[in-house]
Amino acid sequence: MRRYLPFLFLASLIPMSVSAITVSCGSIAEASSCTRCFRFDLAGSNAANNVFIPRSSIPSGQQEYIDLAKSTISGMTYQGASVSPTGNITNNFDRFASGPNVTASWAWAKTKSGQGVVRGNIPTTVDANKPVYGIRYTTVSHLKNQAAPNAILPGTEVTQVSCDFFFVKAATSICGNAIREGAEQCDDGNTNNNDACSNTCRTPVCGNAIREGAEQCDVGTNNGKPGSPCTTQCLNAGATSVCGNGVRE
Repeated sequence: MRRYLPFLFLASLIPMSVSAITVSCGSIAEASSCTRCFRFDLAGSNAANNVFIPRSSIPSGQQEYIDLAKSTISGMTYQGASVSPTGNITNNFDRFASGPNVTASWAWAKTKSGQGVVRGNIPTTVDANKPVYGIRYTTVSHLKNQAAPNAILPGTEVTQVSCDFFFVKAATSICGNAIREGAEQCDDGNTNNNDACSNTCRTPVCGNAIREGAEQCDVGTNNGKPGSPCTTQCLNAGATSVCGNGVRE
């Protein structure tokens, strides 16, 4: 039995002044059915296109054939964001550049003029670490004989789903909103400065002259020095003796 190798499917959206980053689909919760994923920053508007690469080994006399009737493109929004278009957006794209028969890399889908991705209202509470919009390209293809254009070879159909996710950069970091943003090291959403996340959304560090988390004190570079009220573990000197820290307590 002849074995057919599945094709590789390379998707590349080209947003205006924005570049794509290939990411693991497993790192994005919304990518459960995707075989390849890309990450983009969502600009005001984004043109989009998708580059198709045929399967790696096509026998002589055969060629890849994309079944346009089965291949679809859909748009989805997340986190209450207003981004368009959504739903079945197949008709928003010119779906082939050289016809559905391919023997080399070629552009399978690109947005039609005036029908790109448009950013609308983005809630202030959006999590910048999660996507606000996605495009899902579902492509079905077969192998067929070049000499007989309508002779699709049975058992050679493969389906690939390539997903592109758009993220927004947090304009400002708001410490205390339970969303880790920007340069924040943590954000537990409370105003308790004596837990694992400070009120400035920094992870407590003994020796920075700021009393944070479970620290009893913190006098910076004076921690642990003779006569200092604070040990190198940011505990009140004398309250707890730590043998071996070089400080008689």
